[in-house]
Amino acid sequence: MGLFKQHFHWSVLLRWDVLGWTIGALLAIGGIVLIFDQYWGANVCFMLVALLIFAKIAHVAISAPDPVWQRLLFTFLLFGVFGVAIVETVRGVNKWADSKRTKTETASPSTDAAKTPETPKKEQPKLEQPKKDERPKTPGSRLPYKVPPAQQPTMPPSQVALFVDCDFIGFPVHIPQGTTAHILRIHPDIAKQAAKVDVVPVFDVVAPLGKERVWPSDEEAAPLPEHVLTGPPVLTSNAMKCTVRKYGNATVDNVVIPLRFEADDYNLLIDPLESSGTFDRFSFYLLNACYTKLNAGVVDTGASPIIGQFPKTATLHILGELGRKDVPLTVAYRANAPYNFIFLQPTYRHWQDLPPCY
Repeated sequence: MGLFKQHFHWSVLLRWDVLGWTIGALLAIGGIVLIFDQYWGANVCFMLVALLIFAKIAHVAISAPDPVWQRLLFTFLLFGVFGVAIVETVRGVNKWADSKRTKTETASPSTDAAKTPETPKKEQPKLEQPKKDERPKTPGSRLPYKVPPAQQPTMPPSQVALFVDCDFIGFPVHIPQGTTAHILRIHPDIAKQAAKVDVVPVFDVVAPLGKERVWPSDEEAAPLPEHVLTGPPVLTSNAMKCTVRKYGNATVDNVVIPLRFEADDYNLLIDPLESSGTFDRFSFYLLNACYTKLNAGVVDTGASPIIGQFPKTATLHILGELGRKDVPLTVAYRANAPYNFIFLQPTYRHWQDLPPCY
């Protein structure tokens, strides 16, 4: 064992000449392996250097004849200095390794693209083929737009409310010259058509310039007697005219008022309402288009009056906002018109484009 003790004993390894060569060699090896991205090997070399330095500091402090407090202060200061140095060195190596890996991962797509260059093709927007329109093609009907599905709004909602005012009028309807009357006929067949497209089709009846129009004509809807084979045909009855007004500074569209008459739903879609001006309201007519056909083939107006109801809210879309929202719908209270409820007498007409209700 004398040979090993003579050459590899700690007292020999910690001699200044041997220690200097050993630390230099370890630093050189660490630098070389660091060039080849062997970061763990470099850290091992640097930690061995720190271990040797700490051992030399401890050896010097133990073998020195100075007082204990001086040796402890000497050891504490040098251990702190070289400890911080080795810790920061290892952290620097690890940080460098992370940055190299990040650069390699970022550069890989570019390298692959350089090997196989391709000219990126600009995608053309796909145009959706229009779906077959399943809405009824009744002559004279106004086909409303499909109501878009509700979405979550992303902006503060505007304050909007609707107000509807209805009154009884005579029937047939007298339309002033140069104007258009929007008419909703209440009939089970129209309700079935409305269920296919989510909204009810509304009749648009136009009066020409310079001449008032009386609608319907006898050809469109022949007058009927009040009872079977008794009395003359009933030429007049009543209908209802309603006006929807909007309150608030916003312009709205896709306004849907869900009316209900007995067991049928009529989602009435009205025109857009501006924030102010002439187009901040919409007027429409309601009438009972039901009649009865008996087994004997005699057409009769024995259909009963129809009772409906306005909802408490309507849905609409506010321009500049996303999605749809529910807004209050207030019905005016009038002494000569039912409040909230809608009471429609039969019109005593045989409508050519509608089948009997019963």
